[in-house]
Order: sequence, then C-alpha cells, then structure tokens
Amino acid sequence: MLTPLFWLGRRLAFIALAFLGAGAALLIYSSVGQAGLVDGDNMGWYTYTGGDCDEGGRSDPINIVFYQGATSPDIDYYLSYEDGWGNHGGETQYFKTYGNCYEMDGMKASGTWQTNRYHGRYHRGLNAGGNIAIETPWLDYSIANAHYEIYVFGDGCGVSGNHVVPENGFNQGRENVVWDWTEEGEPDHFFASYGDWHNTARIRQCNGDDAWSNGQVAFIRVATGNVEGMSPSPSPANLWVCYNSPGHACNFWQGEGLRFVIQRLRNQSGIGLGGYYFRTYYASSSLVVDVNNSSFLGSTGRSVNCSEQVYSGSTRYTCSSTGNQQGPLWDGDIASLSVTPNSSTFYVGNPDHRPAKDNGTAFSLVNNYCQAKGVDGVPLPGSDGVYTPVCDDASVAVRLLEGDVNLDCRVNVVDNQAMTWRYGASLGLSLYSEWYDLEPVDPDGDIDIKDVQFVFGRGWSTCRYPIPCDQSGLPCSRQASAGGGLREEPEAGLLQGGTNVVIDPPSRNIPAVGQQFTVDLQVSNVTNPGGLGGYQFTLQFDPNIVSYVGVSDGSFLGSTGSEVVCQSPSTDVGMVSFVCNTPGSESQRPSGSGQLARATFQTVGEGLSPLDLSDVILVDPPGEEYIATGVADGSVSVGDGQGGPVGGIAEYPELESKMAATTPGSSAAVSTALAGSAAGGVMLFAAGGRYARRRRRAG
Repeated sequence: MLTPLFWLGRRLAFIALAFLGAGAALLIYSSVGQAGLVDGDNMGWYTYTGGDCDEGGRSDPINIVFYQGATSPDIDYYLSYEDGWGNHGGETQYFKTYGNCYEMDGMKASGTWQTNRYHGRYHRGLNAGGNIAIETPWLDYSIANAHYEIYVFGDGCGVSGNHVVPENGFNQGRENVVWDWTEEGEPDHFFASYGDWHNTARIRQCNGDDAWSNGQVAFIRVATGNVEGMSPSPSPANLWVCYNSPGHACNFWQGEGLRFVIQRLRNQSGIGLGGYYFRTYYASSSLVVDVNNSSFLGSTGRSVNCSEQVYSGSTRYTCSSTGNQQGPLWDGDIASLSVTPNSSTFYVGNPDHRPAKDNGTAFSLVNNYCQAKGVDGVPLPGSDGVYTPVCDDASVAVRLLEGDVNLDCRVNVVDNQAMTWRYGASLGLSLYSEWYDLEPVDPDGDIDIKDVQFVFGRGWSTCRYPIPCDQSGLPCSRQASAGGGLREEPEAGLLQGGTNVVIDPPSRNIPAVGQQFTVDLQVSNVTNPGGLGGYQFTLQFDPNIVSYVGVSDGSFLGSTGSEVVCQSPSTDVGMVSFVCNTPGSESQRPSGSGQLARATFQTVGEGLSPLDLSDVILVDPPGEEYIATGVADGSVSVGDGQGGPVGGIAEYPELESKMAATTPGSSAAVSTALAGSAAGGVMLFAAGGRYARRRRRAG
C-alpha cells in the first residue's frame, strides 16, 4: 500500500473505469460468499478497441473489481460526488464477458484529452446469457480499468507509458482509486484485497511506447445504500422516457428507457434459503415490469426452478430449489425487475405527458405476500409462519427530459428545429400542438418565443446530465457538469453520393505564431425533400497550437431567404460547438451545396493541430428527420509546416464537381422576428450549459 505522501498533489485525479455491474434496490438486502470472479476467465482480462473483442485490439488491463453496491450509476455517482470527476471524453472500448463482446457503459476522467489525466472505463456485470449478473458473494459487481495517461503534444494522444514516475500508468491509476476511495477519510468504502490476474501483456501506446500492468486487481466493496433512490430510500429513481434515434441509442444502464429494481433478501436466520415467493403490484397503464432471475438461489449448487405469472397490474414470481446441498445462508439479491415506461402512455405528441418544466410522475412498486422458506419447505424464522413480516416497496419517477420533444434523451438541433418550424402557430392552426406548447407549464394556446427559448436554453442537455441539473433527482452539487454530457456517436467518413460536411481547406500551413486564419465547413449534396432546416457540429483542435476566436453561420442556410437562428457558441478547452436553425414553415429551405459555417482561429504555438469534426447533425425543416451525413476532418500546421499545402475542396475529388456546380447565394437578410425586432442579422440565443465532446483517441 502506498503512503498518503505518495498521493500529495494528485487531488485533481481522474480514473477511467470499465465495469460490469447490476441493478437498483427494492426489497430486502445483501452480503458476501464465494463466486466466479477469481480471475478474468469469465470476464476477460482486458478492454478492447473493436466491437468483436479480437485479441489484436487488446487495450487496457482490468485492474479493479467493485462489488456489493457497485452498479454503473453507483460508481459514476461516487466518482462525481467524492472527487468531482466530470469529464467523459475518450475512445469507446469494449469488454469481453463469457466470450461475448459488449460496449462499455461509460468513462470518466480528471480532465480533457489535451492534459495529463487519470482516465478509465466501466461496464456492467453480465452473466453468460448477457443478463445482469448478481453473483454471490459479489452481488452488484463491476470490473474496471483505471490508468494515468500523459498527453503527448506532437502525437496528439494520451499514453499510459511505463515511463510515468513513480509507476506505470496502469498501476498508478489503480492505486489512485484505492487511495481516494478507501484511505482518504472515506469510511463507507472498503478495500478488501488484491488478486493476481496475471494480465501483464505489453500494450503498445499511440506514440509507440509500451505500457503494462503488474497484473494486480484491487477488490473494493462499495458503500451500501443505493444512490439511485430505490427502496428503502424515500426518493424515487428516475426512469427516463427514451426512444432510439439515428446515431443515438438509449443507454438503459443509466435509466434511459429502462430501470432495474432489485429484490433483495435479508436472511439472518442461520438457515439456508430453499425457495421464495413475491408478488409486486404496479400501475400497468404507465409501467411494464418483467422479472429476471439471479444466480443467488442456486449459488450453492442446488437446482433451481422459477415461474412467473403476469396479471393486470401485478406479477407473481416463485422460485424453488432441489438438491443435497445447503441453501445460501447469507443475504442476497434474489431477482431484478426491469421497469420500462408503457409506450401507449408515454409517446411523442401525448399532451398529457409533455417535456415541460418539472414534469414527472412517481409510481410505486408494491411488494405483497413475500415469502422465504428453507430447504425443508419450512418458513424461515422471523416470519409469521407464512409470509415475511418486512416486505419493502420501491418507487420510480417516470420523467421526460425537459425540452426533449423527440424523446431521445438529448436536446439538440433536432428539438430546436421542431420548435422553430412551429413558431407562431396557435390553437386552431394545423402546426399547433400542445406537445410543443411548453412554457408556461399549462399550455397557453400558442408557440411563441417563450416556448422556443425553453428548448434553446436547454441545449446540449442529456438525461444523464440534464439542464437544469435538478431534473436528476439529486442535488446540483452532486452532479457532474453539463460539459461532461458526452455522446459517443459514430464518425461516418465521407458518404459516396450522399450529403457530406468537410473542413475547407482540409490542411494548411500558417508560417508564424500570432496570425489569425479562417476555415470553412462546406456542405454538399443536400437532396432531401424540403431542404436543410438546421445543423449542429463540434470542432476540436489543439489549444496549444491554435486558439478559438469565433464562429458564424455561413451563406448556405439562409440562401433561400429563410431566417437563421443560431445559439451562442458553446466552448471548452480545445473545442467549440455551434448550432443554427431556420424558424417558421413558410419559406423554402436550401438544397445542394455551399458554405455551412466559418470558424476563426489564432495561432499561439508551433506544431500540428487537428481540426476534427464530431457530433455533426443535419436535420430537415420540420425537425422530424435526420439527414444522413458524412464528415471529413482537417488540420493546420504552424511554423515549419508539418501539415500539407493549402488544398481546399479539390482534395476531395468526389466533392469538387458538386461544389463547383453550386454558387451559394449571398447571405440572405435575416430578421430577429422571434425576438420581436425588425433589425437584420443572425439571431444568437444564449443556451444554458456547455457541451464537451472529443474525437476518439488512444487512451
């Protein structure tokens, strides 16, 4: 164990975790015994860069097991609450469990990718069938990788090299977690021991160095008491209404579209459990509930048989076991309930449940007639001879993310465009719907500037990091910043014959420090019916080479005479995000090709900086359809010319003819009609919150 002196100066530490865990909490409690987490045979020894978990893509060694109260939301919560770690940038990686490959649940870091930082990834514990694993003795468990990485300026990447003093990056990240969680005045978590998993392979880093772990895995018991608000906590857990949209899948591990509730048995009788029974009641018009068995009852080797009967508004679940072995003597999680919103009640357009301010309805999950028996069929001591005297309940709050009018758990250009398309509509007109009449809370019969600003002011909000933050059900002081709201969407590359957005020129050289320069974002081949209604993008760069000066709408979006409404740019270290929309339904929107936006930078140091595009979204005028879009990045070199020559759009031969055939019209005069002014110009709306999204890199 390293001494506290070793960790002085490390308080801005971040860990990148990679877990496998389960659940929330409903009924009856938990403990520890013996199970299959002895090494990586079942869970894999490493993370992987590819979705097939091929050994050629092996990346980071697993070096932490969290257990007992270690669901992904639990760990994410404690990282934010205990240490203030809020950055979610990094490369998507995968975990191998029982030979199957699963995408990580998330990651956290102590800073952005352009800094030296702690970084890691996490994912939930799954069994061989791909279901949530509740293993004895580990219960709600997760496996994780934590490492320390150094930003290499010339290579533009983070490395966990063994040259890091005093230890290599993998060991250093693991020990930092052990110290922060268990030895720095944190009595709630418990460091149990180290295990040797022998995952000591040398891992080639993005700068060519090798790094490797000593193969030690730290076992940390996470504080009991469920942070998601399940029973016995009086606060309901959020169950967000979420439906998949192009480029974004709802993350049910974070309560997006699904919430797990754990039936937990407390057995203090000293007699082994042989079987159990419970019946849970719920509002079936609003919730859909399914029961998933755990491995707890059969953890001693007994054969288990379970049955479920579903009624209108309740489900009854019975499990029995046979065999010569003793039943489990300890507390344990006997089953999980998967709870989803009923899509016949919660759907886009239902005026009874709108994404307005402070929306949400709490629903109880009521347990009745709980029963636990020993292997001889006799009720366990402490019951009344038939049913257990304590049979706790739980509750969930079904919520819609404020301003999320298409219910995909994020507020972005699509929601903005859906609002601005309907701007000015009032009761009796075909474009009016109470669904979009969000401000005040009770519909006032028109879609005006208050409704539009309600959505714009929540730009970049997600269910995981909502704006305002108190939508989460936790105090704002315990929330990660909205800037951590990473959305890892695939980066498409160019689409042959399709719509593309590229940096123009794609590469250039600026001879000296202190000079300003501009780059354009060019769009080509917009062919969808109705044209382009709005766009958003994030542009990332090396802040040690260039600094951001400004960004503005280009000549294309307003070229047909439609008004253009742009949010104030959202900036963070090394990145800027920008979104523009066109309000109203009267005017024609542009098709074809042209200048989408222009960004201005100033050189501040010599070297090569990427100009990377991410989170690029183009949407149709009604805000109902995504336009499939390819992207191509750029770069700029300052000084001796590490970048290429100034190339312009000609470096993309497949786009050159399309761009040449289009002569963008001059910037149309636009008015600030939404604000009730006749002045010309592009409107800027200040949007609440910031957005941090980084391009995938090693580390």
